[in-house]
Amino acid sequence: MFPIVGQPYTLKSKQLDVQNCINWYVITDSTGKYPSGLFPRPGSLLWTTHAGNENRGAIVYKNELYVVIDNKLYVYHSNKAYQELGTLKTSSGLVRMVGNETQIFISDAKNGYVYQTIKTDAHTRGFHDITVTESLISDPTFNGTGLDDMETGGTYTASGDKTYVVKITTVSTIDKFSWSDDGGDTFKVSGVTITGSAQTLEYGITVTFSNTNSHTLNDKWTFQVSSDSSFYVPVIPTTQDGYGVFTKQNSNRFYISAIDDFLSINALDYARANTYSNILSAAISINQELFLIGENYTEIWYDIGAELFPFQRREGIVIPYGTKAPYAIASFNNILIFLATNNEGISVIACENYQALPISTEPIDKEFLTYNDIENAFAYTEQYNGHHFYVLTFPHSEKTWCYDFTTKMWHERRTRRANENPLSNEYIEGRYLANWHVYWQNKHLIGDFNSGNIYELSDDVYKDYNELIICERTTQHVDNKQDLFTLNQLEIEVERGQGLTSGQGSIPQMMLQISKDGGYRWGKELWRTATKIGEYKARVLWARLGQMRTSGTLRIRNSDPYYKSILGAVVKAEKDS
Repeated sequence: MFPIVGQPYTLKSKQLDVQNCINWYVITDSTGKYPSGLFPRPGSLLWTTHAGNENRGAIVYKNELYVVIDNKLYVYHSNKAYQELGTLKTSSGLVRMVGNETQIFISDAKNGYVYQTIKTDAHTRGFHDITVTESLISDPTFNGTGLDDMETGGTYTASGDKTYVVKITTVSTIDKFSWSDDGGDTFKVSGVTITGSAQTLEYGITVTFSNTNSHTLNDKWTFQVSSDSSFYVPVIPTTQDGYGVFTKQNSNRFYISAIDDFLSINALDYARANTYSNILSAAISINQELFLIGENYTEIWYDIGAELFPFQRREGIVIPYGTKAPYAIASFNNILIFLATNNEGISVIACENYQALPISTEPIDKEFLTYNDIENAFAYTEQYNGHHFYVLTFPHSEKTWCYDFTTKMWHERRTRRANENPLSNEYIEGRYLANWHVYWQNKHLIGDFNSGNIYELSDDVYKDYNELIICERTTQHVDNKQDLFTLNQLEIEVERGQGLTSGQGSIPQMMLQISKDGGYRWGKELWRTATKIGEYKARVLWARLGQMRTSGTLRIRNSDPYYKSILGAVVKAEKDS
């Protein structure tokens, strides 16, 4: 048998290893004809069309599907009918949601929203924006010798802190002033006539003089403006024992809501994760414990039921990994998975029973280091055909990596799409099309990152909507201990009798290329018919493949729309004298 099955493992030295595995995943069978094989990932069948530019997030809540598309929150019912529920302040970027007994909390990382699903004694049903900005305009401080008669007012509508200076610049029958927003270093507007009523400077800030004259030249007033929110928006919200748990961005604080009420938040209900100097990235609830994941370390807290603040840190346990990619945090079966960062580099970590172990390989870790969007990476888990997948996407680098907890092997997922800026290629093979995945109504649904469409995953669909799914496998090197050998024949065993009744896929083709120098250069494409409907004895053979010494490396590629599984391979080779 030839070892055609395997996971991606490309090293800097290609002559050592250059393996890839794209849109195929490894399956194992201890009692079958072959111990392992390659199955194609599922295709994407259109479940519903929806106008929009981006599916941003989804949650299944009380047997209904809630989805954010562009700047709208929708609910889908089992008959695919949907309703618009509310409007977000942003139109792009990922969204995360979490639910309690009567509410759904939505975060777009800039604003927080709550959808109240039913009317209660405390709240009306509907969509609530809870990111309330409080503005502060201080009283002015007078610096001068004349008449002190200016007051400040209004509502500051911008963000950030500023220091304003108002200075008398003309003394006459009616006096005039100039004003600065940088502490008096420069004056933004000059020659403003005093009216005796409220006068707007900018951003809702007003000043009022009691008198229109009798001021002293160069007398001035200084005051500060600022804005802050009474609620700090988390990137990733979570719940524990009915409490909403929200990490404050760029700090080590986390806040909690009242039990089963995301709309009731006391600014004093917070604690600090301060075992080490550590900025919190997110909190996630696993097995009745709070994992507070910072940029370098992770603490575990639990509910002790205390009246003042219910959560307490579990002493003596600190996980020496954190993350700067909060959207890449996921879990299943009480296992925490995230894209970890610490002083040792970047890797994917799986944490179970407080034990954190890397699950990414050395070549994949090195691949991560070449990406410029680590902090924008996102992930979800997916259970499909008995396999538990952690699907990790780097959107700007156009890469999606998938770890299979069942076989403990990786593969890469790609989606073919039209090139928006075509130079030489009409299509690109980029990141996987899904921005989210849920299991609902016995269906695996995913949201298109590039439209409002929602798709259903299916083994009986061989395209991503209308685009071909291109599978590729580059094998490990095969050599004969530096002795010259001839590769007389290669046979790849596929699932026979497959294909479509007409069109592309009715006579499926498979392409082979061979490299004789460790994967640096590849020979011509050699095409064979892979299978046909009803032909259960057909064989996929290549003969007289040539002579080689250092190594022989095979690349198999298949793009036709049919169920393109690979069961194994056999080679016939002989040592040359």
